Amino acid sequence: MTNSDQKAKVSKRKRVSAVWLIPIFAMMVGAWFVYSDYKQQGTEIVLHFNSAEGIVAGKTKIRHLSINVGEVTNVELNEALDAVEVRARMHPDVVPLLQEDTRFWVVRPRIGASGISGLGTLLSGAYINFNRGVSETPTRTFIGEEEPPVSPASADGLRVRLRSDSGSAMHVGQPVLYKNYRVGQVESARFDHKTEQLIAQLFIEAPYHTLLNTQSRFWNVSGVRVKSRASGFEVVTGSLESMLIGGVSFDVPEGSEEGEGIADNAIFDLYPDRESIDQIPYEYGFDLVMLYTGSLRGLLVGAPVEFRGLQIGNVMDFGFEVFDKAQMDALSEGEEERTVPILLRIEPARLIGEDTQENIDRAMLGITDSVQRGLRATLRQGSLITGAQYVSFEELAGDGEGQIEQIGNALIIPSQSSGIGLLTSKVGETLDNLNNMPVDAVVAEVMETMNSSQRTLRQLNTTLADVSADSALYGSVQDSLKQLQTTLKTVDQLAGSLKEKPNQLIFASPKRADRIPRGSNR
Repeated sequence: MTNSDQKAKVSKRKRVSAVWLIPIFAMMVGAWFVYSDYKQQGTEIVLHFNSAEGIVAGKTKIRHLSINVGEVTNVELNEALDAVEVRARMHPDVVPLLQEDTRFWVVRPRIGASGISGLGTLLSGAYINFNRGVSETPTRTFIGEEEPPVSPASADGLRVRLRSDSGSAMHVGQPVLYKNYRVGQVESARFDHKTEQLIAQLFIEAPYHTLLNTQSRFWNVSGVRVKSRASGFEVVTGSLESMLIGGVSFDVPEGSEEGEGIADNAIFDLYPDRESIDQIPYEYGFDLVMLYTGSLRGLLVGAPVEFRGLQIGNVMDFGFEVFDKAQMDALSEGEEERTVPILLRIEPARLIGEDTQENIDRAMLGITDSVQRGLRATLRQGSLITGAQYVSFEELAGDGEGQIEQIGNALIIPSQSSGIGLLTSKVGETLDNLNNMPVDAVVAEVMETMNSSQRTLRQLNTTLADVSADSALYGSVQDSLKQLQTTLKTVDQLAGSLKEKPNQLIFASPKRADRIPRGSNR
């Protein structure tokens, strides 16, 4: 085969027409618009609320720091038909803020313990606000808050929880005080029906959270309280804010040392007042019981126990429930007069200054020795206005007349009535003796003596009838008779007065008012 016999193959080349570039370009532009629109719509989130009050799809905005960052797109009931499911689109810039502890709530007009808020929504309508959290776990589903949070989750500070067995009312937004300065607020308060306790969460702002330690105690400072003490009346108030809306305060009990720092969500007990946290501020102490025969009117739990004007303890309890049945039986066997037990808590560190076990031993030896030298426990009246009483340790007996006894595990310090109680007892004994006096017999004897004296006088007059009136004997006898008659009249008057009012022997007759001379009428 020669080269002339070969033929070239000719094929037609397919070309893409430039016309197709137009639809391709249009598709790319359309895709870009779709993507841009999707990006502009943002991330969808789901919010769950108990009610849709004030929330309108396509109108209600979502704000953060007063800037619109989202909008509600749909509002409907949830599957269980017991709550509202709100869907919204968030701006892409705020997506990093959507963590699992981010809190959403509806801003509407409210009046609460923290004041009046949301008045601006009266014109603009309700909107949804939120605070960012501190978690690093993102989520797109949230449980909406019914009340606005008092403090953001990301705020610097410390959160603690309070528990109380009493019915102390606490509300969200109430202030937390330290020495009457606001350092935080109550974030939540609820009653746990299982433990029957009030549970509240507080937020202490930085840098005040460093004031809290393991020795801190919280108490209620709501309103104004008027207390009756042994020294008189005392009015206890907090700040003006706490007087109006209530609140809590905290401090370290008097005489306690500073404790260690605490962690977040530490649990504290809520006391009813400041006095309660100071009743047992010392770690070391011992109990004494005094058996008192006088009246306990005016004595209160918490009343001071004093030694020469210095407080060394408090009254913890009084009444027959202080002793158990075995102790009461042992007490009744050796009792001549019924007494009431008073439980005293003695804290030597109040007087010595060092809260140690060694000082308890020293104080016990000192009290034992002082009792042998006449130290007694008694009640004193601290205020004539309130009638409040306190316990005082005083030397009221002689040397070697007493000692500390023991009934079961209770140490009994000898007691003695004094002051008004002792005076009342003495007056009562005197009146009893006076009432037992045989007044009728005494008056009868006096009357018999008078009758006998009158008979004697008549006989003497008969005898003197024969005596000359000019004789010295006659004149002397007449003078004696006149004096005797005057004495008998006085005795007669005294007998009559005693018969009508026997207590004239003790109490003087009332004085007559001085006569005021009348001026002459001109």
